[in-house]
Amino acid sequence: MQLDRPPAPADVVPAAPPSPGPTTTHTGRAYTLGYDESSFAISRLLGGAPVERFERTEDGWRRAWDRFQQLDRRDAVPAWRQRTAPWILLNVAISIAAWLAILLVDGVVLAATDRETEEISTTAGIGIGLALPLTIAGWLLYAYAANLQRRRLALAVLVGGALVLVIVTSLVDQPAA
Repeated sequence: MQLDRPPAPADVVPAAPPSPGPTTTHTGRAYTLGYDESSFAISRLLGGAPVERFERTEDGWRRAWDRFQQLDRRDAVPAWRQRTAPWILLNVAISIAAWLAILLVDGVVLAATDRETEEISTTAGIGIGLALPLTIAGWLLYAYAANLQRRRLALAVLVGGALVLVIVTSLVDQPAA
């Protein structure tokens, strides 16, 4: 069951399974909820042993349902991090917009230091060219890496590094205005 739909009534306990073994009754974005002969169980969507079990009673069902919704909301991947073509393309577009913002900041720095802004030097062009794949890689790693600290590190190092690279290569050999 998708969480955007109205939830199933929490007071309706599923019937006993027709055969021995676990039965899944609800599927969220990160977890499943089901039951076996003795308990209600919440498992990860990708499989494996249940992460939590509850008594096979009406109260157990309510507690399992509430916990299932809580876990699924907490651990579901946000839509913008989904690995589908539209979201990947949008994230690439965002990374290109970030690169354009880096170029804008570079222009402001060049103007503030009284450097030429109409034509770029070869060194500045190389820096700008290298900054594009760094920025794209940094944003995509931020969007799709599993670990939050690694995501932040990728954003800071790669996108921040692209910014520094563009500014330094521009200042190195861009003539005065």
